[in-house]
Amino acid sequence: MKVFTLGEIMMRLTPENCKRFVQADKFDVTFGGAEANVAVALSQWGIKSSVITKLPQHDMGQAAVNSLRKYGVDTDLIVRDGARIGLYYCEKGASQRASKVIYDRAESAFAMADPDEFAFDKIFSKGDVLHVSGITPALGDKAMKVTFKALECAKKAGCMISFDVNYRSKLWSVQYAAETVAKILPYVDVFIANENQISEVVGIQSPFPVPDDDSYVPETNLFMAESLTKKFGYKVVAITSRRTISSEVNTFRSMVYMDGKAAFSRDYKIIINDRIGSGDAFAAGVLYGFINSYNAEKTADFATAAAALAHSVEGDYSLLSVGEINVLINSGTVKVQR
Repeated sequence: MKVFTLGEIMMRLTPENCKRFVQADKFDVTFGGAEANVAVALSQWGIKSSVITKLPQHDMGQAAVNSLRKYGVDTDLIVRDGARIGLYYCEKGASQRASKVIYDRAESAFAMADPDEFAFDKIFSKGDVLHVSGITPALGDKAMKVTFKALECAKKAGCMISFDVNYRSKLWSVQYAAETVAKILPYVDVFIANENQISEVVGIQSPFPVPDDDSYVPETNLFMAESLTKKFGYKVVAITSRRTISSEVNTFRSMVYMDGKAAFSRDYKIIINDRIGSGDAFAAGVLYGFINSYNAEKTADFATAAAALAHSVEGDYSLLSVGEINVLINSGTVKVQR
């Protein structure tokens, strides 16, 4: 089995030491993107993964390719053409100051790609997995066409399809996202989102009241998962819940619903080093559990621990081992490894 991820890989520029953009005189350079992040995580865990994207032939495009190869991701399906690589700037938050992201990805090589540039009808085989997120169709009309062409070909080939809603308000409106996601949902087998995305983009409203203290309501996630499964017959529904205490402290937990059963992870209190990519680590964890035939409880434990640990790693890529994740699952604490 092989996991294919479809989406844009970008160059990330981050001021050092939590400086503001206007203070910065140098930037750390890394690479990432929701779908590429999933591929890297899975590759670290022994799952064959391949990124489908488009990058320029120049050195910056090659640097992005090399960043994937470094972690064992198959790059053979990357189309090399176009004028520019997508960029994004990430200003890390601190205390009560929120993190900030500025995109510079208009008319990037991937955003301008045509569906015919990718041999989707030959790429997929029965038993493979295609993972996409809501970020990809949000990049414009051409990226939208590429997304649906991939979904159609993967479904026809008998692939399992994983979809992370991953709504980004800076890329498109809630209304446009909702209209597009509604067309994607019938293709999906493994559905991933957070509570707010299910409410705002998918349109499933919980009948349970939100407490004044914003505490967790498990009945809300269970209602959402049951509603989605009843309507679409999903094999897995995974829902994350994050509470923000400050830019440096969050709580994170999840619920995974499969085979008519719901499993709730423990609630992690996280001291954040780098939040970007943690949701992708969760998505990768859900896929890892699905591929390894984990039950709902084991999948929720693994995916949530992977996401919690991803907050400790600089950059988008989640560079964690299965052993490290299992240590956290089994102990619930962090101990020095001697």
